[in-house]
Amino acid sequence: MSFGRHALQSHYTQDNAGCYTSLLTGGEKRLVALATVLAMQPEVLLFDEPSGGLDDASTERLIGVLARLPQAMVVVSHDRAFWEAVTKSMVELKEGRMV
Repeated sequence: MSFGRHALQSHYTQDNAGCYTSLLTGGEKRLVALATVLAMQPEVLLFDEPSGGLDDASTERLIGVLARLPQAMVVVSHDRAFWEAVTKSMVELKEGRMV
C-alpha cells in the first residue's frame, strides 16, 4: 500500500476515498489536502487559519486529526479554541510584537 493511501486511510475515512474532490465538502477537501501533505512525511507542518471557513463539525474533525499528529506544527489562527486544542504552546503577537 502506498504511503499516500495509508495517510488518507489513517487520517480520513474510507467513505470518500474514491470520490472526485469536486463532490467533497470544504472540510473533507481540507482533510484530503492534509493527507496529501502527510504522504510527503514532513517533519513540520505550517498552517495559516486552518479552520477558516469550516463549519463546527468539520473544525472538530480537523482538530481530532491534528491533535493526533506527531509532527511539530506552527499554527497561525485567530480561533483561540482551535489552536489551544491542537498546540502545546503558543506565542501571541499583538501589534507586531510577541506578548
